[in-house]
Amino acid sequence: MEKAKNLIVLRFKRVSTNGLGGIEAHGKRQGETPHVDPSRTGLNYFPVGHADLRKIADARIVNIQKRNIALKRESFKRRRRKSESEELDAAEESAGRNPKALAKVIGEAWDPKNEKPWVECILSASHDWFLDENGNQDPAKVAEFDAFAVGYLQKEFGTELIYARIDADERTRHLSAVIAPEAREKRTKRYILSHAQHHLFGQVEEITVAGENGQEEQWERRSYELFQDRVADYAKSQGLGLKRGQQRAARERKKRMAGKQVIKVRNVSPSRGRELAEVLVGEGEAHRKKSLDELDAARKRIRRAEAREQAKLEAKLAAVELGLDMLETGEISYRPAREGKHEGITMVGGKINEAKADGIRTLLEPGQKWLLGIARRFFTFQQTMNTKTAEFQREAAEQRRRSRVLTDEEARSAVRLPSTIREIIHGIARGALRSRAANYSEDDFLGAIPVASDDPKDVEPHLAACDGMNNSEIRAAWLATADARILCDESPKLQHAYMNGCGLLLAVAEARGLDLNSGVHSPGQATDPTKAHLHTDSVPKPIRVKWKTRIRERVRG
Repeated sequence: MEKAKNLIVLRFKRVSTNGLGGIEAHGKRQGETPHVDPSRTGLNYFPVGHADLRKIADARIVNIQKRNIALKRESFKRRRRKSESEELDAAEESAGRNPKALAKVIGEAWDPKNEKPWVECILSASHDWFLDENGNQDPAKVAEFDAFAVGYLQKEFGTELIYARIDADERTRHLSAVIAPEAREKRTKRYILSHAQHHLFGQVEEITVAGENGQEEQWERRSYELFQDRVADYAKSQGLGLKRGQQRAARERKKRMAGKQVIKVRNVSPSRGRELAEVLVGEGEAHRKKSLDELDAARKRIRRAEAREQAKLEAKLAAVELGLDMLETGEISYRPAREGKHEGITMVGGKINEAKADGIRTLLEPGQKWLLGIARRFFTFQQTMNTKTAEFQREAAEQRRRSRVLTDEEARSAVRLPSTIREIIHGIARGALRSRAANYSEDDFLGAIPVASDDPKDVEPHLAACDGMNNSEIRAAWLATADARILCDESPKLQHAYMNGCGLLLAVAEARGLDLNSGVHSPGQATDPTKAHLHTDSVPKPIRVKWKTRIRERVRG
């Protein structure tokens, strides 16, 4: 295949008399012309004719009609029909130069079988051929093309070329022309516009081609195919470096000879396009642009999808991070499945403002599934640890209670029992306590303070007793009462009494400024200034020893 930048573009199209108006309007740049550069329209010019194509066509029709009248007049003279000749002269003078009036005198100027007697011609070259090495239009190439285009059409059609316009304001420079294909009728010898009887447009060349079976086959090459060869030969003779385009008709013949189906390709209409370079590369450019647009759109869709996925992932990570923090602080917790409800994550009452709860739920939603699994494992682990912690606390409380029993027994007998007896008592106490673990009474918990109810008559005696206890005694009573609350969980009434006792001792400690966990007394933290200095004993603060490391290094003098 020839390179697109060296090809000649030649198109012919038959046009009716009314169709000439469209060609004229386009030449005057009337109507919609989106492909035209208005700043360059002034460079357009007419090497043949002028902008008023209809007037040119009417003048050519009148010329043909006048010549036909002259022929008829000669015929009358030869036959010595003077009166008829005089009538013809009068009718011609009356009609003047009006084509319609003359048609009544001598008939139409074209073949009655031709609905489209005129021929529109578009001649151009590949767009890249006009450009120089820098991609700009080469003035020398422009001048060569104009001379070539006009010269070829004048050589082929002579005076039949009635209109030629060079369009320089479109993407590819080209020549638009109109040809009046004159012929003479065989019988009457009248002058007419006829495409079929024209010496060029009606030409047919018969060729003999060897078929596949060895037999010769006769084929016809018609005018439009022959014109492609003739214009290429003329371009070669002018040294333009332009070559014939694709030999489509020849390829179609070969396909028919091979018995293959031939699909006719319809040419681009000159009246619609006017841009001949686009005939060769326009569809490719449009397809390329469409493909690039589709590719760009696909890339944008992929980027949007990636951005959405990235946003989802970031939202999940942020939700999980927030959820883990809230699980750690106890603001949310796992809710096991219940009858009619699925498992889930719930807000812990009192720890989150209701006004903020909906916003927090929205933030946690992207990581709901991940958080649910983490919360479930955390809940299971916490339950296991709570069970083990409860068992450990019970065992520790039991050990402390047994120790108090043993200590009380030693104090009552004023004799420190031998270790063997202590182990025996310890084992008896353990067995006895285990056997009656569900039947504890207040006597089993030495030093603990049970308060039966919140009634002042039950609380006031204990308050009075607490006023006589120093801070160490208050703390010891609180520890014993807390152990008792843990151990008697199977006796709800007794456990409630010890819970009240813990609350009472806690209130007394807060009034004094005593920290029951550490045993440190801080009068400034007291809630009741009158009791802040009632007792001032406190666990001594730990002594901190600072070690100073001295490293001695031996060096040479």
